[in-house]
Amino acid sequence: MFDDVVTTGSAPAAAPEAAAPEAAAPGAGWSSTELSELATRLATVDLDGSDAERVDQLTALEHVKAACAAAQARLTDRFVESQAQLARHWHEQARACSEAADFDGWCTAREQA
Repeated sequence: MFDDVVTTGSAPAAAPEAAAPEAAAPGAGWSSTELSELATRLATVDLDGSDAERVDQLTALEHVKAACAAAQARLTDRFVESQAQLARHWHEQARACSEAADFDGWCTAREQA
């Protein structure tokens, strides 16, 4: 998919899962390895084309940049929520240990929270 952006300068048509990643099956998105590969490939963008090609490449890169920012925002939101949920879990665990007079368990849970 990113071969089109790097070599032709034009963004490929968005796949349905790319347009609505929330609707895609778990694990259907790009892995960190694939994203790193994309970054590596973008570092080798062709600089020797015509001015028209350069404009097309710049347009495609703007689309990539916007998609990256949107993906980063969604990932950050998901990470923050995950960490908050984990902190709530450990806080509840600490409370349960406190009620059970389990000092060591309480200490461990508070450290984790």
